[in-house]
Amino acid sequence: MRKVGEVILVLNSKFAVIKTTELLNLGSEVTVYSEIKIPELQNSLLSSIIIPKGKLKIAILQEPNIYLATVISRRSMIETPENQNLAKSITTYKSFFENNEKSTEEELSPYSAQMDILKSLNVEINTNVSAGDSIAF
Repeated sequence: MRKVGEVILVLNSKFAVIKTTELLNLGSEVTVYSEIKIPELQNSLLSSIIIPKGKLKIAILQEPNIYLATVISRRSMIETPENQNLAKSITTYKSFFENNEKSTEEELSPYSAQMDILKSLNVEINTNVSAGDSIAF
């Protein structure tokens, strides 16, 4: 993903204000993702974990490189293979991240790997869009 900005303010359940490093086309869609920096990863090849949260549609220019973005309705959604794959990924992420640990364990298939949570980093992952989340194409 190529980072082009970030969410600077969530106005309500439909609108957010985003600031970008380049011009965006009105009506275009951008991916919102969370970049989780983990100190234990500093010396590895991976500096952060990226969790996609979904897409927003650019509604209107507010000031140079500041836009009002909106959630995407079923009427305005675009059926592309990329969007379908993103929807599948987000559904999978939400099924794991929004459940508490105990109910996730109960939903695991008999052949699923199980994590050693005693040695885990216990990273909290929030799948809701928040100020500070990154924007990418």
